[in-house]
Amino acid sequence: MITLTNEEKTELMKSVLKNAKIQLMEFVMTRDFNKLMLAENPQAQEKIKPLILMVEGDIKQTAEYIEFIKQEIKKTEELSPSEITIIFNNKKNEKN
Repeated sequence: MITLTNEEKTELMKSVLKNAKIQLMEFVMTRDFNKLMLAENPQAQEKIKPLILMVEGDIKQTAEYIEFIKQEIKKTEELSPSEITIIFNNKKNEKN
């Protein structure tokens, strides 16, 4: 069984949030770079346009994930910091 206090869980989720924001910016910069390449090389539209569309999907999904993380942090911060949360419970390893 893996457990964390709510304080530890909140701290880790804040790190995940920061990493998700970094990932979001990476996707935004990739999209913008691809748009620049498309403007400079319109003949490469067949190759570049699908990349832009894919990255825009990643941006949307990452933005939704960031909102999910924020909500989870808010819920966890409302709980007692010292309360234990079960993160994973491997029933196979428990004896009957």
